[in-house]
Amino acid sequence: MARNRITGRETQKMQEYTQERIAQAERRDIEFPTDVKEQIFEYANLIGEEEKVRTLVRNLADAFSQADQEGVEDLLDDVRMDIQELPDPTIGKLELRDYGYMEEDMVPLRKEAALDYHRMGSKIYCLGSDGIKGEYASKEMIQAHDGLFGMESQMWERIKDNNLDYAEENLGAFQEPMSVIEQEEALKLYDAGADIYLITNFSSPMYVTERMEIERGPEHYQMSMTELERFRNLEWEMQKYPQIQSLKEANLLLGTRRTFGIYQIWADSPGENYAFMNMSFIESHGMQIKKEDYKLVYVGELSGNMSLDDIFERFNIDRPEDFRGHSLSVSDIVVLNDGEKVTAHFVDSISFEQLDSFLDLEEQVLSELAYEVGERY
Repeated sequence: MARNRITGRETQKMQEYTQERIAQAERRDIEFPTDVKEQIFEYANLIGEEEKVRTLVRNLADAFSQADQEGVEDLLDDVRMDIQELPDPTIGKLELRDYGYMEEDMVPLRKEAALDYHRMGSKIYCLGSDGIKGEYASKEMIQAHDGLFGMESQMWERIKDNNLDYAEENLGAFQEPMSVIEQEEALKLYDAGADIYLITNFSSPMYVTERMEIERGPEHYQMSMTELERFRNLEWEMQKYPQIQSLKEANLLLGTRRTFGIYQIWADSPGENYAFMNMSFIESHGMQIKKEDYKLVYVGELSGNMSLDDIFERFNIDRPEDFRGHSLSVSDIVVLNDGEKVTAHFVDSISFEQLDSFLDLEEQVLSELAYEVGERY
């Protein structure tokens, strides 16, 4: 199918350069067949590098002068291979520059290729003819955009490297079994702390690093079959405890991974009466700390010998970018799950006080009704 290509100054300049190199060879009585010329021009337009074009024309001229037909075919095979190794073999960087996008951070794509790479989990950008790359695009945004598209050059290098690794991989090596999940479940499980992976043909799974990769990504993802089973069991288990507000909290309080969580008082809850007050004030005023006055604002990995003091310092001096609460303060509660035991600690004026009552979850006896969890009962 013919493509409507954008021909501008950059493409015209390359065509003129290529014509000069061919004419120079023909002045030596070397005749290039029409189909070979067409392949040279296509290579020049897509690869867009004068040195590579000059080398190709010179090598072809030498092969023709020596009547080396096999050498000609080998050179043309290399040309076709170089073109096929482009992210989209129908467009090169010259056309991207003629379109108006002059930065070197993107490899160009047309809509069909953009949708294919998006489905495989790559971040795609809708490029503007004004040189703006726009924002990370969803499938709907790609379908609605009438111009060209781009993939970050670093992502393309990663794809090429992974494809090479895949070709050389010992496919008999063990890889953990993975389960396919839909976008909605992927978002829910990502929010709960699960490791979500893109579905690609890479030799190793590609880890999702931010929520937007799922929000604007393809329709299906994958995760460890063992992890999926663990979270579905947690989803069942949390039905017993109405005090648990989310699957993320269930993973913290009922899970077996080393994690920590930060709780802060809900706005407009009765807990505002003792917000930012120390334990002495709370007890002297006959108040009671209640879990329902708090919300879980952050969950992180409890790594190494991380202590309560380390957590306090981090969430005051070097707060994580994804932390949306206020700096860790008096009346906040830090929950530690060391993989075997879960403890709650009230942030007091100068220290922490263990608060066992915070974790006294009232278990609700389930009736014999069947609860649907995902696709199970």
